[in-house]
Amino acid sequence: MDGLEELARHEQARGDRPAGLAVHQYGLVHSHGDYDLECDTSEASAVECAQRTKELLPCRPAPTAFTRLRARYLPDVPST
Repeated sequence: MDGLEELARHEQARGDRPAGLAVHQYGLVHSHGDYDLECDTSEASAVECAQRTKELLPCRPAPTAFTRLRARYLPDVPST
């Protein structure tokens, strides 16, 4: 299953979003391509993804993806 099919599957399972919204927004939401962690939910369970996230937190990269993105897209906004 590719990523867009997985998005559509999650969207349908949630039932709280218009059909097709996730696929429609995918290019905008993920166009930056900068992440601290990626977890493929078509290959890993929610528990496995949560475990990977938990393991990352004590040793997450510095600067984080959010800090890098803020510097790239909002260079005049100071870090908090």
